[in-house]
Amino acid sequence: MTMTRLTLALLALAGSATLASAQATFEFIGQGIGVTDLSEDGSVAVGNTIFDGAYETWRWVEGAPTGWERLGLPTVPYIGTGAGSPDVSYDGSTVSATIIGADFTYATQGIWIDGQGWTEILPPTAPDGTIRDNYYGSAWGLSGDGATLSGLYQTTSPFFGTARPCFSTIAGGPTGLTGETGKNGRVNAVNFDGTIGCGWTESPTGPWMATVWRDGTHTWLVPDLGNGQNVSALANAVNADGSVIVGEWYDPQAARRNAARWDWNGSSYDLTDLGVLPGTPQTFIARVWANSVSDDGNIIVGVNRFNDNGPFSIVTGFVWTPEDGMRDVIDVLADYDISLPENHHVVSLVVSPDGSTIGGISLDPSVTLDYWSFIFRFPAPPPPVCVGDLDSDGDTTVLDFAIFSNLFGTSGHPPFTNGDLDGDGDVDVLDFGIFTGDFGCASGAET
Repeated sequence: MTMTRLTLALLALAGSATLASAQATFEFIGQGIGVTDLSEDGSVAVGNTIFDGAYETWRWVEGAPTGWERLGLPTVPYIGTGAGSPDVSYDGSTVSATIIGADFTYATQGIWIDGQGWTEILPPTAPDGTIRDNYYGSAWGLSGDGATLSGLYQTTSPFFGTARPCFSTIAGGPTGLTGETGKNGRVNAVNFDGTIGCGWTESPTGPWMATVWRDGTHTWLVPDLGNGQNVSALANAVNADGSVIVGEWYDPQAARRNAARWDWNGSSYDLTDLGVLPGTPQTFIARVWANSVSDDGNIIVGVNRFNDNGPFSIVTGFVWTPEDGMRDVIDVLADYDISLPENHHVVSLVVSPDGSTIGGISLDPSVTLDYWSFIFRFPAPPPPVCVGDLDSDGDTTVLDFAIFSNLFGTSGHPPFTNGDLDGDGDVDVLDFGIFTGDFGCASGAET
């Protein structure tokens, strides 16, 4: 299934007023595909094909005339199953995914590099590694520098077929990480330099526990409620320096999994319940989780299922910011006069590390597998206003300092001009403090 000229024409007609506003932009980049990750500035997207059932990894580059392109080596057509999540480096040149192996009989971790193609990570596998159900391992995350893949590999220790969480590189293969003894685990995401990962480890009583790995050692991010009360919770994404992790946790009072963030305090991570969207029932049938976080921690996106029923869920995406809390993505788009086609609702969201771009998947449930991937860009921030720009060239430089020095100690100037930056009528030490704070400002435009 591809986008026909008729489909594109209908979208253009329906969305001429909704697909772009004066500053924000919205673009459908493909039908029948699901976006799973974005490069640092959102100019490159990756994901899986859905409409063909192959779940093949694809890559889209902004402005490329070919649109999204398949990267090859899907597992489903050959072994009938698939796992993992495609991810992309900050510069967009490197992609990680679970791929079919050299003889098309097994699944393995793979790294794709622009101009070079795919490289298998395993086999050879780790000393305790094995193959089970045609799987050596699967890929679930990629560091921002593109060097470290995260996920799991199959191991014989302590039991055959245990899923061991790992970091992997092309040169070194998989490095197994700690987990609960004899239990499964997975690293869903890894920070920019590949030193901090997050995901889940299986507890002794069975549920998955949101987990972080620092210095190779795992720590649960959620409390052990004991007495069999734990319910599976996941950590799904981590920012560049590892200071913010997002995912979900189980709120025992609401009997529901809520979106969560964890902030590093220097020795441990502090949990913040991000809550749920209005109208979400206080019951286990609802589930809300965060998928992705910007590097500054100020934008978190995820999924709010009012009724958690797989592809038949009543669902929408959410956007969380410190200022506005959690909002339905439909309302966020409406702020910029953007709306989705009739019957579509959002089933997944990711945000670029720089916070400028959101990638999403919308679905028309009335049509089988009618998934669409879109790219939404927030308005570009206005250029900086350089209050110390006294020569009107748009920047605050040594030339402005020379002017300010000559004006220092004078008075009677109009407010905010000729060095009187605080508007009190004098050019004094208060103005000097403002000037030094602005020094180096570059607005990029003459005033």
